[in-house]
Amino acid sequence: MKTPKPLRPYAGIAPSRGMTFPDDTVVYTVEQFPHHENDRTSRRQKVLRWSEQNEQILRKGFLTSRITSQILTARTGKSNAAVQLDQREAPTSLRNQLGGEIKLLLLCDTAGEMFTANNVPDGEKVSLTPADFVNVKSQLQRIFVDARPARPDGLDPGEFERVSMRRWRGWNLIDNGLSDPRMATGRLEDRLRWVQNIQEKDFPKATYIAVLASSSETPLGVRAREVGSLHIVEGKF
Repeated sequence: MKTPKPLRPYAGIAPSRGMTFPDDTVVYTVEQFPHHENDRTSRRQKVLRWSEQNEQILRKGFLTSRITSQILTARTGKSNAAVQLDQREAPTSLRNQLGGEIKLLLLCDTAGEMFTANNVPDGEKVSLTPADFVNVKSQLQRIFVDARPARPDGLDPGEFERVSMRRWRGWNLIDNGLSDPRMATGRLEDRLRWVQNIQEKDFPKATYIAVLASSSETPLGVRAREVGSLHIVEGKF
């Protein structure tokens, strides 16, 4: 199991207990401006504590009221989450054990035949149907378009750029030899593009792609309602 996940939590009032993640999850905060040790005006104290249950509690400084934060999490380990098939070649049914509702599933069996399923609740068993690859890929692309990150309403990108330039000194002191971060060069985004653009002839045998509405394998840090989430699961059998 490998679950890289960008989170953008927003809270009208930041939870007093902070955010809680399992001990096998790496958590990176993405700051709008870098913090230099000599820049006292931008320094904000962060407090992380470990619980008796070996959970990491981001107690202070990670989530601010009425401000959308950006956090990147990554989790690697063994997982029992899977889809259960009645047979590996020409399967007729599957049971969803992925920990969330499957919105769309595309599966290639051991003989290279394609099958699909839609709207499968967690724990439920459904019949698979032969896939019209062009139609399923069109559904997949619509899902990606609907979940594509967009500029918030009312944001003037020109004004944001002018404000950002005022803090140029902070950027210049930290990682000034690196290129600007761009979605076009991100490894996670590159994998999502592969899923979106895959051709039938390139789809590996004995594998599947599932789009989930939510996932129990992805910790959110707080009890929250997901809005605009996109969970992609790649599996093999």
